[in-house]
Amino acid sequence: LSAMSFLLAEGIYTNIGGLLTLISSIPNIIVGTAAGIGYADFLLVAGPYCLVAFVATLYLVRWLFKLQPLKDEEEKANAKAMVEAFDEWETVKNRTFFYLSAGVLAAIILGFALHSSIPILNQMGLEIIAIIGATVMLVIYPTDVEGVLNEVEWTLILFFVGLFTLLGVMEHAEVLTMIGDWLKSPLSSGSTTGPLTMMWSSAFFSGLTDNIPLAAVLAKVLGGFQENMDKLPWFGEYGHLLWWSLIFGAGLGGNFTPIGSASTVVAISILKRAGHTVTFMQYVKIGAVVVLVQLSLATGYLFAADKIGLIPKL
Repeated sequence: LSAMSFLLAEGIYTNIGGLLTLISSIPNIIVGTAAGIGYADFLLVAGPYCLVAFVATLYLVRWLFKLQPLKDEEEKANAKAMVEAFDEWETVKNRTFFYLSAGVLAAIILGFALHSSIPILNQMGLEIIAIIGATVMLVIYPTDVEGVLNEVEWTLILFFVGLFTLLGVMEHAEVLTMIGDWLKSPLSSGSTTGPLTMMWSSAFFSGLTDNIPLAAVLAKVLGGFQENMDKLPWFGEYGHLLWWSLIFGAGLGGNFTPIGSASTVVAISILKRAGHTVTFMQYVKIGAVVVLVQLSLATGYLFAADKIGLIPKL
């Protein structure tokens, strides 16, 4: 398995894993929060699909990259020796803190999972639970605050400040209303064609741009529809499918191009630093097949899950 195949496959799998929970990816957080989907409800709906998509993609990647199992005993022995030479504790400087931080992380995830069930946690919001966990980590970790602040991804924070400021301006200038008017016709075309349009179009455009700003804009638009649900009976009928179509479309569409999601961008960057060149079209030839298969599975799963009542209505 070459470094190129391994890293590209990792980028593809990361986007599948990013669909698993409410906090697995930034588009999930944006859309799931706007839709009012709880952590446990999100996992219950997305979990089965992620399992099916993972297995299907496993075989698909093996075919796309023409991967073959090792047959020579010497090659198997060398591969085993390389794996056994890995020291998983090499980068862990403090094992005590490692176990403490694992406990805090588990507590945060448990808090997210119980968020919609326990009133006090529900009043706090997911962001307060995360901040409490981060504060505990700062208290128990023996380091200076300045060192921690230097490690913060300030560019990412500024990106989101700018993104949500822009969304606020667009909302105030009624640009989002204009986008909503454009989308109202195709999305209200029926309980089958509406969700299909949302899923496949959001996947396509998230691959061409980036799934984070796309998810933010469309979540605002769907949120506006939901606020006026009494005047939009079609949204009351299948609005829950539109929300999930956006979640699946934005998440899976990131595999379409090398700029579609953060994971693929990171994978391509690492390959370039290592001297491997992957052109835009080289990746698209792989990504397009992956997205086509994953979206087809997501389409079938979405309607099947709705039919058996797995997806709660609004």
